[in-house]
Amino acid sequence: MNIALYQYGIGNIEGGGGAERFFADLFHEYNSSGLSKNNLYFILDNSSVSNLKKIGKLKSNRNILRFRIYSNRYKQFLETMQLIWSILRYRIKVIHVPQYNRTYLPILKNISFLPQSIRPKIVIQIVNCIIPYALNNPGHPDHKALSEIYLPLFKELKADGYFSWYEKFVEYATMNRLFKYVPRKIYAVQSIFADTKKFIPQFPKKNIIVFASRLEEQKHPEWFIEAVNILKTSHLSEIKGWQFMLFGDGSLKPKISELVQHYKLDDVLSMKIEGDLSKYFNHSRIFVSCQDYENFTSLSLMEAMAAGNAIIAREVGQTYFVLQNNVNGIFIKPDSIEGLVNSILKLITMESIQLDKMGQKSVEFMKNTHNVANFIKQIDSFWESL
Repeated sequence: MNIALYQYGIGNIEGGGGAERFFADLFHEYNSSGLSKNNLYFILDNSSVSNLKKIGKLKSNRNILRFRIYSNRYKQFLETMQLIWSILRYRIKVIHVPQYNRTYLPILKNISFLPQSIRPKIVIQIVNCIIPYALNNPGHPDHKALSEIYLPLFKELKADGYFSWYEKFVEYATMNRLFKYVPRKIYAVQSIFADTKKFIPQFPKKNIIVFASRLEEQKHPEWFIEAVNILKTSHLSEIKGWQFMLFGDGSLKPKISELVQHYKLDDVLSMKIEGDLSKYFNHSRIFVSCQDYENFTSLSLMEAMAAGNAIIAREVGQTYFVLQNNVNGIFIKPDSIEGLVNSILKLITMESIQLDKMGQKSVEFMKNTHNVANFIKQIDSFWESL
């Protein structure tokens, strides 16, 4: 069976882009691992191909189908016809949209009206963990934006399936009868994977604590900065010999840089934008995540795990799939900056061998549970069920 991922408009993702990176990795692994049951294509515009190649993805052009983006008054017609041509030429049975935005809807609706003999099944990937929290809450800061993006999708498109990172979405969609046209299948993954070939623990590990994410409100990089300030102010002897590093870019970068300067943290904390985190994660010992809602599918967290880091994270969403308390790290308790301070202190003051054992457990979780083989089994089963 021939499947096609369909995505366009991927911008510069050198400092982020977890979902974009994931599906580029899936495309590569699916067609090269020998574990898959189907043939996978990737329909992409030239700019997206270029931006993925900039970060080392899409090393081969095999099964990449180029998609031209138009900007004239015939845009919708021309882009629809392109997609139909690809469907017919390559006998595509499933179109899987990795990262939906509103511009996809007119084209997907046109595809949904094709005769059943040539119409592919349409799958929408849900990568946004905020949907269940924001759509029914007008007070949520993302309510308006997400309503404009997703409600027309749920009410207008006859999608055949939704493939979600999050069980919360499946629960929310089912309880709220979210879809006008009920899809055949809504599925939440139980395991995931990351391209971790470069992420290998290097011993002896260095006393480095890393925070790496987009610098946005949901990720709470300010928690990390505030915690480092408290540690420097009140626990200087405990953090002696430890280094803190923050990686990422985003709208909060000016505020975070200002906080670092205000607290005079340059001697204990460094800020960087880095496309390849393996050179740091392989040597670091602790990874910190402070984000709201979910840690389960965090790319940087999985990379840190594969590199042998103990994890500190908030107990939100399905984080329990990647973090077992006191096994490969600890949850932030209480769920606050003070709780983060306590968690860091707990790990940096424990016996070195015990901390290394936590890092090794992280490696084992990535090897035994969150691996390519397990994920491909899930997605193949999902596609075939349609």
